[in-house]
Amino acid sequence: MNTISGVYPRSLKGSGNPVLYEVSCTDIKVWAESESETPFIHARALADQVEVCFVGYLEGLGSSAQKSAEVLLADYLAEGCSAFSGKFGSFVALVIDRRNDSYFLLCDSSNQRRWYYYHHENCFVFSTKLKQCASLLPGKADLQQDNSFFWVYGFYPYNQTAYKDIYSLSGNKYAVFSKGKLSIKDKKHWIAPDVSAIESEKTAVDVLEALLLKSIEQNAGVSSKVGVLLGGFDSALVASLLKRCGREVETFSFYYDEVRYNQAHTDTLAEYLGIKHHWVKIDAEVIKTGLQNYADTFDQPTNWPNYLIQTEFLARHIKKQGVDVCVTGDGCDNLFYGYPGVFKNAKLYSRLGNVPRPLLNIAEFCLRGSFQERWIGHPYRLALRLLRNMGKALPARAYLMFRIFDELTVTHLFGKDLAQVKADVKRVEDDICKDLPDKSAAWLAYQGKAAISPNRAKLVGSSDSADLALFSPYMDRQVKAFVASLPENLLRPTGATQDIGKYILTKMAEEKGYLPAEVIYQPKLAAVDAPIDDWYRAELKPITKEIITSGLVNISPSGVDALLQETLFEKIYKKYFDTADNLTTHVLSLLVTQSAYRLK
Repeated sequence: MNTISGVYPRSLKGSGNPVLYEVSCTDIKVWAESESETPFIHARALADQVEVCFVGYLEGLGSSAQKSAEVLLADYLAEGCSAFSGKFGSFVALVIDRRNDSYFLLCDSSNQRRWYYYHHENCFVFSTKLKQCASLLPGKADLQQDNSFFWVYGFYPYNQTAYKDIYSLSGNKYAVFSKGKLSIKDKKHWIAPDVSAIESEKTAVDVLEALLLKSIEQNAGVSSKVGVLLGGFDSALVASLLKRCGREVETFSFYYDEVRYNQAHTDTLAEYLGIKHHWVKIDAEVIKTGLQNYADTFDQPTNWPNYLIQTEFLARHIKKQGVDVCVTGDGCDNLFYGYPGVFKNAKLYSRLGNVPRPLLNIAEFCLRGSFQERWIGHPYRLALRLLRNMGKALPARAYLMFRIFDELTVTHLFGKDLAQVKADVKRVEDDICKDLPDKSAAWLAYQGKAAISPNRAKLVGSSDSADLALFSPYMDRQVKAFVASLPENLLRPTGATQDIGKYILTKMAEEKGYLPAEVIYQPKLAAVDAPIDDWYRAELKPITKEIITSGLVNISPSGVDALLQETLFEKIYKKYFDTADNLTTHVLSLLVTQSAYRLK
């Protein structure tokens, strides 16, 4: 695992092993740790007076970290801190300027990678890995347990993390540390280029194709052999785009003994493109190892840990096949209005009125017993989610439609006061929603979905663990700016016969001959779907309970035991209800991944 870390003062906790590089500084200790031979790219200039420590790549420079570091250094020498604005891709960088004894921490403006930092009085600690940062604190790093908003919605607001007092540095900021003082500054806002009004569907198809091909060509770099994490249509199109660019392509997918979770049409795609496909088996033992090492690999707790763990396992397999660059379909569904359930719910919520508060209070009173949640399980929380959302107005009911816990769940598991939990959650809800733009319910719903998405943590953790460059053309800023300029009916036209969204993308794939129709219009198989529910309640039960109860204080052991038992209502729900994913253990997953950050 590649990390860059730093401490001030120098007498603070040092680094472990193996240490591959240490920057010589007078007041702050900076070092890199890695199992690979190239933990980060180090660029120097002006007789070593200015240095750049860099992990990742700048957009448009392929997977070359060396070239990216040199470009950033040259731009900083020419422009100063103004050079930090408008830098996209997937990177973190530390700029050390001894001319004025200053240190600058920055990351890509697309928010793919993050710095993690702690600052209190005369102590400053930072690292590219969250758990590493926590381990370097002068005192104990405490887990967050009382953040009710996190438990309900599954993500931390305000750049908070799984640890109290440790924050992440977002892409629109950079940090300056000089003479013992820390300042967080705004980057100059990047203004998307003007996009000419699209006069026809054909024009939109042509422009979109050109932008995707350009992104693929630039970011795949000089690698002739490129891997693809193959799921459904999104990544299949990526594989075809790579072939159009003249690359040798090999695709890789998860394989489960329970075949209903396996991706369809992989053989169809392989035959159509003339490429080789690999199945990589995922079982309970893979997930067990991943849970035990979760906090060492990933920087974000989530209700979909199997997806992250499986991808990291797959990435290491891909690296062993001699592949150094791998492309994914991440970001496509949010960008092009995929996720059928998200769109349907957004439209539903935009049309329905509010449920009167007295009715909500009566429903909550009838459902407030912990025995009801333990007896019914996941459908209980889904019913409460619907009721809570119907009690809100837009934009909150669309942007915050996805809930993991209910406020009642927090009280059942942690013994909190319900009124206080509701007040804490409502305060953050109001604060987040007051600045949301006046957009459609669909736009708000997809942005809310992105807020809880673990894709960023998945890509960064898998890339670092496997020493494999991972990128998606759907995250390219020019692609995103163009799609954002399109009218909504080019993403999901009214009365469309195919309920997969992504209308303009599917038209491009079909009209340009990138994929056969059966691959383009295949039913969506949620990437997070796996036999994880069954594994939690069988092979993973001991390790899951151990991680949760040792990581979280004051949690109800009987409540955890109840979550590890499948209810009759959950069995019925999984059998008869067609939902975005078929999992009933979201609460369990959020508990175990948050608990995984406990420092031993």
